Formats: sequence, structure tokens, C-alpha cells
Amino acid sequence: MLKTGQQSQNFGGGVIIYNIKTKAFTLVELIITITILAILATIAFINLGNYPADSRDAVRKSDLRTIEKAMTIYHIENGRYPTPDKDTVDGKTYFGEKAFKELGKINELPLDPTTGKPYRYISLGVGYILVAELENGELFRVDHSRLAFQTCGMDYNSLANKYGSYQNAPYGTNTNAFTAMKADGTLYSWGISSSGGEGHPTEKGFIKIFPFTFGFLAINPYGKVIYWGSSKPNLPDEEGFIGIYSAGHGDLFLKKIDGKLKNYRLGIEIPQYKQVSSNHGGYAVLKPDGSIISNILTYPRGNGFKKIVSSVDEFTSMDNNGCLKSWGLKGRWNGSDAPSDCNYKKVVSSKYSFTAIDSNGCLKSWGVPGWGGNGNPTDCGYIDVKGDSHGFIAIKSDGTIKSWGAGVLNSLSIPNLKKIYMNGGSFTTLDSSGCLKSWGADYHLRVGAPTDCSFKEVFSYGGGFIGLKLDGTLSFWGHYPNQGPTNISPGNKIVKVFSNGDAFVAMDEKGCLHSGGKPNYGGVNAPPDCGRIEVNGSRVDDLEDCSQM
Repeated sequence: MLKTGQQSQNFGGGVIIYNIKTKAFTLVELIITITILAILATIAFINLGNYPADSRDAVRKSDLRTIEKAMTIYHIENGRYPTPDKDTVDGKTYFGEKAFKELGKINELPLDPTTGKPYRYISLGVGYILVAELENGELFRVDHSRLAFQTCGMDYNSLANKYGSYQNAPYGTNTNAFTAMKADGTLYSWGISSSGGEGHPTEKGFIKIFPFTFGFLAINPYGKVIYWGSSKPNLPDEEGFIGIYSAGHGDLFLKKIDGKLKNYRLGIEIPQYKQVSSNHGGYAVLKPDGSIISNILTYPRGNGFKKIVSSVDEFTSMDNNGCLKSWGLKGRWNGSDAPSDCNYKKVVSSKYSFTAIDSNGCLKSWGVPGWGGNGNPTDCGYIDVKGDSHGFIAIKSDGTIKSWGAGVLNSLSIPNLKKIYMNGGSFTTLDSSGCLKSWGADYHLRVGAPTDCSFKEVFSYGGGFIGLKLDGTLSFWGHYPNQGPTNISPGNKIVKVFSNGDAFVAMDEKGCLHSGGKPNYGGVNAPPDCGRIEVNGSRVDDLEDCSQM
């Protein structure tokens, strides 16, 4: 007899008895089971749900790389890039039907897999940028803008040593803070907060930093200008800008993709230009036809000008005959001492003075005494002259050097002279053997230059000089010789140094930054991660000489 809960089955005369429990799942067990299944299903959905998004992003990246390859071939064959399509409604530019047909090397026009629209294409003349927006809102870009944005740099060291004189650079700089950029366009700022040492944008994709007197500006891939710091300049809420120049008094000229200069505070638009110069009084722009336009109404009229140089409150122009004309704000000297003869080939400036060199290598200075406005050498045969903020320095082919102004030196001879560096009142020379010589204002040279001959480059900042040795290590001398970076590990080879007024940043081969100088000016708190490619608008591959710009 079978007991309750038992069943039997007959197999060829044998009987197998099964014990079967009639008790089912309880309600709690069912809820737990269903919950576990729901969690597993959710995890599976999330993992699988990302697949289409990742696939669409892969398509976008592949599309841009395909266009890039075709553009490279097109540029080799034609020496230019296709003209972008411009939307008649929003004014933005795209890689649309027109550019696609002109390129002629792709079978089908690439379109965004979600929106079905063409990708953004920003033409820069000598370069371009392609942009796709990814699923997470980040921008993926193919960036060939380097040539369009390449300069001699915009940090303190660059302005002091690469433009003929500190005052002659067309850009401003920031002497109180730093901003560093990675290859993906992420930014990091540190230093005095009111000068842009904090508040940097957190999004990726920026392509260029422009240091400014009271902060920083950055351009994104679409050409929109973003600012952080104090005393914000007048900026439009639009795209299409590829350059920023100082217009004096904390003002700006913005350069459009079409080459036009615009000042949005004054409502000025200049269709074409050759050079932009500025000082505390305002701006002076040299046009391609050799004429000048300036907000200082005493500027010279007519054509035939080829160069403008500025001091703090004056401008000097040079025409094709080497004749000079100074103009500017009244008060200090009003330009009345500019030489009346011609045949000059170069003019440079200090803060309050000018010096010109003629075709015979003779020199003429004018301006404020004590700032290089007098005391120039009376002999001739000089091949070059440079302007420091406090004075001037002239060089002969045999290595003879003479300086006047704040950093007075009767004469110095360095036969194998390689380069001269300045930092606002003091000078350092580097010869072809790697030896150094420094002189000038005692304030900047409380500690003299090293005596060993193992240097390949020198960098300036407001507190002194930094020497880069052949082995990639650094030496410091000047006003703050003991405030060098302390976090450079042995084997970290330094490739370049960037500076502001009282601090500096050394970049190693991995793009890691090591700061020194006054702590509150950025001498500490450099970004802890590596991969940085730009600091205060300067890079490792900057041009070396922009004195003829």
C-alpha cells in the first residue's frame, strides 16, 4: 500500500516508489526569486544596451578618419582643403554635399548614424577640424589645426625672447597664473584665482589657450571663445574664431575664419590685416596695402608702411624707405625724438623707449632716459638689436655685445655667441660650448649663472633664469634661485620650461609638469597628471623667431 505523497511505476514487474513532496514555494521565496531574476535581467539589459551606442560612436569615429585620409590625399594633389558647406540658418560649417563632391574620394557622404546630418567641418585655411558628437555628449575631433595656431608662444619667456622685444608681441600674457592643456583639450588652471588660477572650463575639446592680462581665453573646436578670470572682455556668443590679439587696455581683437578682425566693445571690423600691435593706449593695425588704422588719432596716414612697434604708451612705424614715425599718448615724450632720417632696417622697443638700427649697423635710441632712451653706442657695425622691458642690447658679428638702460654693460665679447635671453632688466648669453654669462639689474641676479658649460637652452621668468642642461636637468639663478621644482624624479628628462611673472613650469618627456617660483603665482599645485601639451599658449614645437612678425 502506498503512503500519502508516494507514487509507483511498474517496470517489467518491478515497482519503483517515488517520494513526492506536495509543499510548493512560499510567497517570500517567490518574491526573492523574481527579484533576483529582475536584477540579472537589468544587468544584461544595461550591458547589451550599450552595444548600439558604442557601435554608433565607432561609426562616427570611422567616418571622420575616412574623411581625414581622403583630405590628406586631396591636399597633396591640390595644396588646399575642400570648401565646407555653410548652413544658411545657423551659419555653421559642415562636411556636406558641396565638400563631399569637391573632395571626390569617398563613395558616400558620411552622416551621423543618429541624426542623419553631416559632421561639423571647420576650415582654417592651412588646416581643419572635423567634429562628431558622441553618445555621452563629448566631442570627438580630428584636429589638423596646429599650423593655423602655431606661434612663437605666449608665456612670459616667449614674449621676452622671441618677438624682438617684450612689448612687440601681438598677444597679451598672464603673469599671475597658469593654464595647461592636454591633447584631448581638457584644461587645468592654477595660480592667483582672480587672474584665472581657478574656474577653468571642465569640458574637453579645446584647441588653443590664449593668456590674457586678467585671466585666460580658450577656443573650442567650433571656434567659440570661452573666458575665465576677472575683468571679462566683450565676447560674442558665436562661433568661427581662430585667433585672439591684444587691442590694449584689456581689450581684444578676435580673428574670424574668413580673416576679418573684430572688436566687439568698439564695434570695429577690419576686413584684412598684416599686423596687430597694441599698448596701454590702444591699438594700431597694419593693413596689406601698407596703410595704418589706430585709435590714437595722430597715427601716420598714407601707404607704404611695413612694420609697427609699440612701447607702453607709444607706437613707432617704419615704411619701405626705412623712415620712422612715432605717435601715441601725450605725457612722456609724445614721439618727438624719433629720428628724421631714413634708411633704418629694424626698430625695437623697451617699456618707454625705442631703438632703431640702420643699414650701416649704426644705432639711434629715443624715449625716456633710464629706460634705454639715451646712451646708445655711437660706433657702428652692429648686426642686430633687441629690446628688453628696461633697455636694449646690440650685437656685432664678432660677438661684441653692448647694453644700455637698466641693465648697463659697457662691453662684453662672446665670439661663439649662440643666443641672448632677457627677463626685464637682466641678460644671459649662451655660447656654442654651452657656457653662460649673466649681467644686469642686481634685483634679478642675486645669484649668478652657473659656471659649468653643459647647457643647451635658457628660459626667463620675472624672478630670474632657468638653464636646461644637455642631460635634461635644470639649474636656477637670479632673484629666486632656491624656488625650483622639488618633485622632479631622477630620469625625468625636461624638454621645455614655461613661465609667468614670478613662477615657472618645467615639462618632461611625458608631459608631466613640475612648477617652481613664488607659490601663489603657480610655483606649486601644478596638475598631478601627465600628458600636457600646452601651457599658457606655448608648446614644445613653437616657432623660434617671430621678431619680424
